[in-house]
Amino acid sequence: MKRSKKIGVLTGILVAACVVTWAVMRTEEHKEKIKNSDEIILEIPEDKFTALSWSQDGKKLSFHKEEGDGAVWTYDEDSEFPVSEKKMKELLSTFEEFGVSFKIEEAEDLTQYGLDQPSCTIDFTADGQDYEVTLGDFSTMDSERYVSIGDGNVYLVKEDPMDKFDAEISDMLARDEIPDLKQADQFVFTGNASYTRSEEHTSELQSLRHLVCRLLLEK
Repeated sequence: MKRSKKIGVLTGILVAACVVTWAVMRTEEHKEKIKNSDEIILEIPEDKFTALSWSQDGKKLSFHKEEGDGAVWTYDEDSEFPVSEKKMKELLSTFEEFGVSFKIEEAEDLTQYGLDQPSCTIDFTADGQDYEVTLGDFSTMDSERYVSIGDGNVYLVKEDPMDKFDAEISDMLARDEIPDLKQADQFVFTGNASYTRSEEHTSELQSLRHLVCRLLLEK
């Protein structure tokens, strides 16, 4: 073999060795950035939120609230829709102390965590700042969900936000409290005509109880 050919072969081997060494070093470097963590990555009081929306399975629900005391949540698609303040507080409590158990710094390939096509994307505005939280797959080792908050890292979270955000518009409805009509001993109806039914009309009173209960449940 001519000397020039030998040099070419050796050069090729050297280049290949350098590429393998670089790949190994990159892999080791990447592994060093994976670690356990008890970090709180979001800590936002419920009263700081002014907008919340989430997208799941091609469906999106959006709500907003005006700033100031006494402001209530409004459904973006229907301002007359009575939004459950209790349900909104339950959703927002997720981010009051959003803690993680695992941290992958400067994650390079989001596909392995299911974050390239998130299961759910949660957007909100709090104290004038916009946030986006994306939910990926579950870890096969500890069954915790991969989450990104857009800071370049991937986290495994202690509590799965999907437990609360797997909600439809019917879940957001503020429902009237139904009184215990079994204790009612009198019904009074007023309008164009008015009349009263009490314990003196036992059978009619029982029928009215059933009727009113059914109307309240269907409301």
